[in-house]
Amino acid sequence: MSVGAENFARGKRAMADNKLLEALAAFETAHRAEPSNAEYQSYYALMHALERGRTREGLELARDAARRAPELPASHLNVAKVLLACRDKAGAVEALKLGLSHHPTDAPLLAELKKLGMRKPPVFTSLPRDHVLNKYAGKIAHWWRR
Repeated sequence: MSVGAENFARGKRAMADNKLLEALAAFETAHRAEPSNAEYQSYYALMHALERGRTREGLELARDAARRAPELPASHLNVAKVLLACRDKAGAVEALKLGLSHHPTDAPLLAELKKLGMRKPPVFTSLPRDHVLNKYAGKIAHWWRR
């Protein structure tokens, strides 16, 4: 097993045990050992954003990994998680939808999208979602559907 593969496996175990600093170190080592591996880059990007707070750099790395390896569902999920760390819920939903366009039955992507929730279209589609009429009409419609 290569250095990259060993460290990647160690990082996945650490992530599962919620030892994020240890996961960051392992993913960073794996990424440096094999910089062409998009999966290693994607997980390193996620930990770089979450643990170091370097969300802009993490987002660039995660998006690059997802572009290079769209066949990996985790790359799209990691982009979404970095976007959530950036407080960009709409962007995270779009990243998940893009991932689902490649992998329509991927359980983690579907679960994350369900967790974030899908928004209904605005009541007045000709007005922006954040328009005062849409805000209050939406609240009334939500209350009425209860």
